[in-house]
Amino acid sequence: MADGRVRKRVEEKLTEEARYPKRVAGRLALDLPVSHETLYQWIYAERRDLIQHLVCGLMKQRKRSNSHKSRVGKTPERRDITERPAAFFGREEAGPWEADTVVSRRSKAAAVVFVERKYRYYIAVTIKDKTAEETLRAAVLALSAFPQTLLKTITFDNGLENAPCGSIDAALGRASYFCKPYNRWEPDTKYPRGA
Repeated sequence: MADGRVRKRVEEKLTEEARYPKRVAGRLALDLPVSHETLYQWIYAERRDLIQHLVCGLMKQRKRSNSHKSRVGKTPERRDITERPAAFFGREEAGPWEADTVVSRRSKAAAVVFVERKYRYYIAVTIKDKTAEETLRAAVLALSAFPQTLLKTITFDNGLENAPCGSIDAALGRASYFCKPYNRWEPDTKYPRGA
């Protein structure tokens, strides 16, 4: 805030009694237009001594974080979907599968759904909870009976329940791939483009 007149009035209003900068900005709006966000920025940047006069007192400003980023599965043997053979990006060849976990809103019940890309053949296996062990059990139960010609790759999203892809690869003898984080449309059987 460059205007010294505004600074002086803001200091007076804040020190008279504890106030919200939004209320101070509202009182000053008639003769000295200034936004409450500007007041907060000025107080936290230049006049930290005025924080004690705010209604929130000495509460620390919480740094906003992208909390959803920490939920992405961290899988050491993760293979990106771009490493999948080019022949499997279309629907001409049988054998590429996609997997997704569906969770109930009312309980911990869940199911892992496997979809074959060419024939759109679906298999759903119920699981007790959304864990890596249960996903491994479901994958082996659902896909172990398929011959190599009908089970070539599996593509997962980045959920933590899909972390045991190395174990799934070893159990089924096939390669697993993962979508890029936050690109749920990449396995386009579940989410067709334009949907």
